[in-house]
Amino acid sequence: MNASFLVVSAAQLAVLRQAAARPSRALEPLPAKIRGAAKQAVLDALVARGYATKCYFPSHVEYVLTEAGLALKGNGDDAAPP
Repeated sequence: MNASFLVVSAAQLAVLRQAAARPSRALEPLPAKIRGAAKQAVLDALVARGYATKCYFPSHVEYVLTEAGLALKGNGDDAAPP
């Protein structure tokens, strides 16, 4: 990753903030306004940027906030790369 700042969308930031408030740091359930294809797009973008990780379990998959995502949740639009 280069030294430039990564910008997250308003939807991504809402997901990060909601997950940071949970003891488990689970991203789901997402805010009600994020549905359909947008849901997967938000999750994929957060994983691609290192703000979330995809955890595989025998019966399901969970998306969980990383330390980089936790640090970003209060920074507004920009964040340093993880």
